[in-house]
Amino acid sequence: NFDSVQDNLQDVDTYGIDFNINRMDDSYSISGDYPKGTYIADNLTEFIENIKFELEFIGNFTFDDKKFVCALSEPQLEVYFNEKNYNMGNAYSIWEIIECPLDKSVDEIRNTIHSLIEKHPILKGRILDDIDMPLLICDGYPLVEVCNTDDFTELIKPFDLEMQLARFFIIDNGKSKRIVYDIHHVINDAIGCTIIG
Repeated sequence: NFDSVQDNLQDVDTYGIDFNINRMDDSYSISGDYPKGTYIADNLTEFIENIKFELEFIGNFTFDDKKFVCALSEPQLEVYFNEKNYNMGNAYSIWEIIECPLDKSVDEIRNTIHSLIEKHPILKGRILDDIDMPLLICDGYPLVEVCNTDDFTELIKPFDLEMQLARFFIIDNGKSKRIVYDIHHVINDAIGCTIIG
């Protein structure tokens, strides 16, 4: 309900702005602090209306009749625009090696990865950027591949952000079993690494 977005804003003696936007079913709550006596305070109504417009756009946006979409946060946008404008290579790859018990089969490890993806659907994310603003669409599926290599670095490659933002490799070389994952920073951080671990 975008016409009745709750505003809980207060003016404070500060130079910064601190907003939180929370979604509750189909409604939103905007709360935070803004600096009084500044251009933001003078144009707060217009500023909030712009936020509401973006929320309405995102909320009504459909992709293949599904609503798995959200706007990129400011840090995500910074990473995304760096990727678009510069050759960043693997700079935003967050990768890790996880040792697996030798008594687990490759199928069991693969099933565990698929269960993780279903429980942590941001891993299905990709960037859609053929409209007014880049959006995160969680309709893809990460690569899950079995391979035999001792050179894990060859698995870490730049992402095509419009296709997928995560990939998993199961390494079974007879001596050890490991998972190597490579997830783009747009959808992964320290909390994400904890969840995956």
